[in-house]
Amino acid sequence: MNKTFSVTVDFDQLVEDHDRNGNIGYLYLRECYKRLEVTAFLKKYQLNAELFAFFVYTDVIDDLQNLQEIYDYRRHYLHGPQFTTDDLGELEYGFIEHRKEYLMYLQKRMIVLYPKSKDNIIKVFKEYRRASDLLPLLEITKRCVITVLYEDINKGSYYFNNAQLRTTLRDMSVININDQYYQAGYENSYVLKALEDTYHLGLNKRYYTIEEMHAKLKR
Repeated sequence: MNKTFSVTVDFDQLVEDHDRNGNIGYLYLRECYKRLEVTAFLKKYQLNAELFAFFVYTDVIDDLQNLQEIYDYRRHYLHGPQFTTDDLGELEYGFIEHRKEYLMYLQKRMIVLYPKSKDNIIKVFKEYRRASDLLPLLEITKRCVITVLYEDINKGSYYFNNAQLRTTLRDMSVININDQYYQAGYENSYVLKALEDTYHLGLNKRYYTIEEMHAKLKR
């Protein structure tokens, strides 16, 4: 049964830009990221798991060229994490210190997920063994997330490229209407249908109650 609710509209209200509006396309990436179990590794070494995940999602959607760009994107996400230059520095230092362990951990996770591709996975990871900063580690994590996503999508016989994926995810913004409900600022598309048919997150709706959206963010 469809839910209905009444709202009060102020026709003189101006458009606002605040942290109650933002992108939700990253929620599909979160489903893939969970499968890599990266958070378990980060917590083991007391690294900022929430911040690193945010970096990965942003790199997939916006293709970061340097870590400083992250400051330009942090307000784009609905309820995105707040962080300072100190947080970024601590994350960079921690990853550099444990980069070899991280690469080995991530490689093993990919082999567990896709044992038939073991030789190719090992070959790809060899390219990152000399990584000396966070950006290459972020890149290989991004590649793994995208691989998981495409493997899932292809099971349903859907096919699209990285540019189409980025455009769809980047456009998936919702707008908070007077703190009464969220309205989607994007349209349905082939890629969105493929994502929704695969992950069933219910992100193809026009309207969301505040409670419903908060539940999706915490899922």
